[in-house]
Amino acid sequence: MFKRTVTALMLMTAFSASAQDCTYDTVRATMNPDLFIQNADGTVSDVRNGLLWQKCSLGQTATEAGCSGVPTTFATWQEALQAAEQFNTDNNLEGAERWRLPNIKELSAIVEYACVAPSIDLTVFPDTPNGRFWTSTPKAGGLGARVIDFTDAQEVDRETLPERYIRLTRLLSE
Repeated sequence: MFKRTVTALMLMTAFSASAQDCTYDTVRATMNPDLFIQNADGTVSDVRNGLLWQKCSLGQTATEAGCSGVPTTFATWQEALQAAEQFNTDNNLEGAERWRLPNIKELSAIVEYACVAPSIDLTVFPDTPNGRFWTSTPKAGGLGARVIDFTDAQEVDRETLPERYIRLTRLLSE
């Protein structure tokens, strides 16, 4: 319990200590916020890719001002997959309503390459932590999954920092 509390405090400090930087003149903005619709239920419709995203990282709660709370971290891919399943179970979701981890292409589609710390449009996905996010795409060889680091928009394969976040998605129903 003490370790989780210290980790949560360190994460909150990290969120407040850094500020997003979108001043890269040589990099054109890659996310068009006009293609994302903010829904009243804490979701975001991605009309270009036909996906519905959770506005906040798992563990946070959507508010009118953004996202509150500390996002949950997952040390292993298996934990992340189980968390998505548990979310669906806790909310009695079935079929098309079920949330899942995005694949590498889906998660890459919400990266804003013109920004760092975090590399995402904060008007669409507020309070996104600087850090790595799990995908459902396995690594080559099948040991673990591919990860995108939203601190600097890089796909990473290093295991130096095991704590990773998740943002769930599902198909946009018509």
